[in-house]
Amino acid sequence: MLASLASASGLALTSPDAVRSRVSGAYSTINYGVRPLGAVVGGLLGTHLGLRPTLVLAGLGGVFSVLWLVPSPIPAVRSLADVDAPDDAPGHARADSLSV
Repeated sequence: MLASLASASGLALTSPDAVRSRVSGAYSTINYGVRPLGAVVGGLLGTHLGLRPTLVLAGLGGVFSVLWLVPSPIPAVRSLADVDAPDDAPGHARADSLSV
């Protein structure tokens, strides 16, 4: 639940207002759509390889799944203030809309 809350907050912060619902829908479709596929693949692997090798493979997959974060700037983010907000974020004034 906490991971879902954190990812939803991150998506809300970084998505422009005009496409926020589309981004949320696409994220949910991918997130929840892959789960049944993972269940089928896990069942097939469990049937053909056995339970223990399948669980070891799943554990290794979970450990190595964070490797894509190594070159990204995400590990350096410590608060939402560290993330650049989109131009149309609430409280963010666009340079062309400022009047002098």
